[in-house]
Amino acid sequence: MGGSVNLTKKRKRVEEERGEKLSKAGPAIGSSNSSEVKKVKNSSKPRSKPPTRSARAQPHSKQQTKGQGELGSDIGEDGDVGGSGDEDDTSAQDSKVFTDLKLSTEILNSISSMGLTELTGIQRKTIPLLLAGKDVIALSKPGSGKTLAVLASIISLVTSRNVKPRNGTVAIVLTPTRESALRLLGVASELLSNAPQTLGIVTDGSNIRPEIERLANGVNILIATPRRLLEHLNTTPAFVIRNLKNLVVDDAERIAALAGVQDILANIGRVLPKKRKTALFSADTIDETVVETLHFRSPHRVQADDQAEQQPEPAEGQVQGYVLIKPEKRFLLLHSFLKKFSRKKIIVVFSSTSAARYYAELLSILGLKVCQVHAKQTTQQRASNYSRFKATQEGVLICTDAIFRCHENPAVDWIIQYDPPEDPREYISRLGRSGGSRSVIFLLPDELVFVGHLKEAKVETEEFEFSSKQLVNVQGQLEKLVSKDYQLHCLAKDAFRSYLKNYALHALPSIFDYSKLDVAKAAKSFGFDTPPRVDVHPDEAKDRDKGRMTYAPPKPGAFPGKVIRRRATAV
Repeated sequence: MGGSVNLTKKRKRVEEERGEKLSKAGPAIGSSNSSEVKKVKNSSKPRSKPPTRSARAQPHSKQQTKGQGELGSDIGEDGDVGGSGDEDDTSAQDSKVFTDLKLSTEILNSISSMGLTELTGIQRKTIPLLLAGKDVIALSKPGSGKTLAVLASIISLVTSRNVKPRNGTVAIVLTPTRESALRLLGVASELLSNAPQTLGIVTDGSNIRPEIERLANGVNILIATPRRLLEHLNTTPAFVIRNLKNLVVDDAERIAALAGVQDILANIGRVLPKKRKTALFSADTIDETVVETLHFRSPHRVQADDQAEQQPEPAEGQVQGYVLIKPEKRFLLLHSFLKKFSRKKIIVVFSSTSAARYYAELLSILGLKVCQVHAKQTTQQRASNYSRFKATQEGVLICTDAIFRCHENPAVDWIIQYDPPEDPREYISRLGRSGGSRSVIFLLPDELVFVGHLKEAKVETEEFEFSSKQLVNVQGQLEKLVSKDYQLHCLAKDAFRSYLKNYALHALPSIFDYSKLDVAKAAKSFGFDTPPRVDVHPDEAKDRDKGRMTYAPPKPGAFPGKVIRRRATAV
């Protein structure tokens, strides 16, 4: 506790010095800031009591107001927004396509390159409110387009403010798990491809040192899990949050179910600037304790009313099944399956970008016709590969979950879920709404209980049987390629590391139990005769007898690694 207080005092002292320097340097960046400064100076409203963490800055409030400016003129002096907040604005219902909205040019160009034009119900209701600077509480089922609504609005606000890396973090998006954070990162990367602002991610289970370095260099839009965000707020002095204007809680229902999250959110809310706009998105129910903890100001409550959005179910005509396969045989089954149905059109879904990259390269080397779409490609590459696959009559598309957030599923013969989803909702999201396709998910014998979870979600699956004689044994060729080709070896190691981390941090640990996973056998499907040493966070995967390196987070007040402390400027 003492370390956190000292860090807060140190951060405020640095901010005071920067405010004095900026007041001498002249007006803040952007014409809109100048008008707001004038408005604050001449306002006759009584000043609200400053938050406790800003008490040290109170004697210099005039200098800071004059020199620093604000990142948006929609926030009043009292921190509240206009309007009653009981219902969403009726004018928000008039927009039909993205071009009807006041999104920035960069975001509209990115959305156009994704092939999206029409707004969904939740997008039509929430984007105008978010752009107008309102607090929003939204309820909408998975697959309704709320992810794009959140990111398009927040990124558009950040780009329109002409934010630079030196301004620090302007928007934070909280999400429950590492996997969901990576999916958000994939969509956000596409939206931000035409803009100069910076994007970053901090999650449980990741090495904290690279995160500290990225935050020190300036991350304008940050995607974070709650526990890791609080850790950086308490232990990373170079994490600049003074200019924060937007906080979004995505998938709030699952965040509310995390252990100890109420205290975590309360501590986050006390550290973050008070004059911010807050939005909360949930799938099924709204946890009012989370709303009270985050101190919403006259929130506008909206709900998707389109029945197709409210009841996400697999399309009619989809035949769904599962295959129980030993961990060392997973890739052999995939390769044999794709060989057998080489004349078909197939989508293969992986849980990480690293896995998608590796297996796409490997399958191409083995002579299969493969397209790949993932976050490591440019927007043009993703759009080109997706369009090429959509137009072809046969072939394989290797992708991650992010593609189902940005594109409508093309008509295919098979959808293979190589890596398990987080929950039944994610399973349905992967299937999309293209009827007539067949779906199969690869499960390890210990993961059979997941079929019961699908049944509870009204998803009926049947077991697809296969004979071991049908498998084409390319294990020797696979291991030779990985051992001889250095680039392929690095891709394999990254994919294996991501697989272990996703397994250790899975949302259903009772089913996908890391302690029961045979790592040595699982490494076989990545082309390793013996498993390489990779990092797995000890808090989520405590089985140290498996011979992998671990990294413990720093103690409160510690500052590991050599980091350049970049001075932030207000905008």
